[in-house]
Amino acid sequence: MKRFYTLVSISDTESGHVVCLDGKPIKTPMRHTLAAPTKALALAIQKEWAAQGEMILPQSMPVTQITSTCLDRIAQRDGEAKDEIKRYFESDLLYFRTNHPPELIQRQNAVWNPWTEWAQDKFGTLPKTTTSLTVPAMPPATMESFAAFLDQLEPLRLTVMALMTATTGSAILAAALLTRAISADQVFDAVFCEELFYVDLYDIAHNGPDPAQEKKQNAVIADVKACIDFLAALDD
Repeated sequence: MKRFYTLVSISDTESGHVVCLDGKPIKTPMRHTLAAPTKALALAIQKEWAAQGEMILPQSMPVTQITSTCLDRIAQRDGEAKDEIKRYFESDLLYFRTNHPPELIQRQNAVWNPWTEWAQDKFGTLPKTTTSLTVPAMPPATMESFAAFLDQLEPLRLTVMALMTATTGSAILAAALLTRAISADQVFDAVFCEELFYVDLYDIAHNGPDPAQEKKQNAVIADVKACIDFLAALDD
């Protein structure tokens, strides 16, 4: 879409800080007014729209997209979002381990165990890790603790939790990111633990990366960074 506006401003209202284009409130795809609860978040959205060139590129506006996703989807159907996150938690990426080669087993333990231990301290006893395709049932008390954690999240934080869970395949990593327990680099290392092992094993850095894998990794990096920046603006 071609840029159709000149001025991007913020209007402070009782419902939040509304970002406007030439004085008119921005609307989400589902026609909700794009309002932010904090001035810093509104300023981040304003900056994204002001930075657009001749063409409007939605993919270059991650803060806007996360806020819109919240208003259009998560805030309207938060129960569905929580149920989906719980399903990830019950069969989390970090529970499933390889049984070969020994070096990869060692790497998974080194990279993943700190976060299963973190989650166990925060939520309670987790299923034991497994090399099969199924994991033991989640202890009910742990599930209740995790559900309580989700219930106390406001819609915007729940949106980040849902996005990061889907991006990483791990509700544990998403929760650690949301609570600032894990860095972006640590998330990347955990998500691509196996891929990075084979990069080192076959010296892919020297021989050249796989384009499809590189694209996937760049997408995860961009999503994680966007969520970290979003949380920083939300907390400011």
